[in-house]
This record gives sequence, C-alpha cells and structure tokens, in this order.
Amino acid sequence: MFDPGARRKNTRSELRSLVLLFGFLATVYFIFVRPEVEDFELTDLECVELNELWLGQYRTDFSFSEKWPSGRFECNSKTSGLVRALKFIDDLEFETPSGAPAVDFYEWARNLKPVFDTDILFRHAGKTAFEERRITISNIALAQNNTLLIAGIIVHELRHLEEGYNSHVPCVHDEAKSCDRKLEQDPRIGGAYNFNIFFYNLVRQHSNASRPRKALARRQMQIIYNERFNETPPGTQAKYALDPPG
Repeated sequence: MFDPGARRKNTRSELRSLVLLFGFLATVYFIFVRPEVEDFELTDLECVELNELWLGQYRTDFSFSEKWPSGRFECNSKTSGLVRALKFIDDLEFETPSGAPAVDFYEWARNLKPVFDTDILFRHAGKTAFEERRITISNIALAQNNTLLIAGIIVHELRHLEEGYNSHVPCVHDEAKSCDRKLEQDPRIGGAYNFNIFFYNLVRQHSNASRPRKALARRQMQIIYNERFNETPPGTQAKYALDPPG
C-alpha cells in the first residue's frame, strides 16, 4: 500500500544527506583545496598600490625600455604582471640558519642593473642581451599574471646576466630544449635553472610567502627538476622533497 507519509520522510532524509554531503565537500575545499589556489586577478586596491610602487620605487631602482608605460598602467596587464612579480621579490623575507648571510633577491636584482624589456617570444619565456644588460620577458608569460612564474623568469634571466654568458647546453632528452649540465649540490654555483631551484626552494621552505605561492613554487621546481637538467645527482630528489621524474 502506498504511504505518502513514509515517502515524505524518505525524501526529507535524502535531502538531509545531500545537505550534509555538500557541507562536507565545502569544508574539504576550504580547508585543503582553496588555500592551494592562487588568485591572479588584482583588486582595485592592489592596482593602486602597484601603480604607486611603479611610479616611485621601481622606476627609480631599475631601467625599463620604451615598451613600458612611463605613467600609470591598467590592471590586469603585462605591466601589472611585471610589477606584481617585482613586489613579490621585494617583499620576500627568508629565514636563514643562525649565522648564515641573509638572502635579498631584490637587492641582488637592483645591483645587477638590468634593463627590463618585453616582446612576443614564442620559444622562450625570457632572454638576456648581455652587452645591453637587457632582460626581455615574454608578453605571453606576462599576460598570465602568474606572480611566481614571472618572478622565476626574472631570477633566471638575472642569473644569466650575472654569469655574463649563456651557460645552457642542449638537453640530452631533447636537444631542441636547453638545460643546465647538472643540478649542483649548491645551486647558487650553477646556471640559471640551478638558480631557479635555489630561489623556489627558499620560497617553499624559508619565506614569508603565502601557502598558495609556496605550493606554486613546488610545482615550478618539479617541472624544472624533471626537464631542465642533464644530470641530477643522487639524493637531490629527496633533498627537495620532489617526485620522481616522469
């Protein structure tokens, strides 16, 4: 016999179960997933702050080609992508072992006196012209507004500028790509990809960067570790808590 009351009771029970399920999924998202998501969109307040830094500190500390605006810029744009990355590097504070020298990537960048340029680069995210001390960052990369990615490009090209020559070699696994010969035990003595590992590892382990940016730094490290070294000595994977290549 059909029982309307029992049916309503079952329906209410199913609805409660669905509500509980959605509540559980929302809790999981906000505890475990949401903190790992980087928001690349700038708020109006952030845009105002970046413009003030651009017009004041950064155009004083660095040189820029004519391709960058001399005045205020719009957000989100290639200029805001660059300035946000410079601010990220500027804001970083690294914890160092007792007695170890502090790491100041912004001061290092300023002392190298680069000229920042931008262009459409299809095969590379950036390139360095040594005689002109010119660092060109791809418009395509800047358009992503991925702060960690752009900061890594800046660090990579600055290391080239510091070395004074392109120390990359063809990758053993794909000669169309460029690699560092070896991931050094102390990445600071290696080439530009070694320096990326050094920088991203400090961001992951010893910086005041947010949790999403630390997660992004690990992902960038994993990509570089997998693809940009012809030799990775035993123990380096465990040292940096990375996954096996492949």
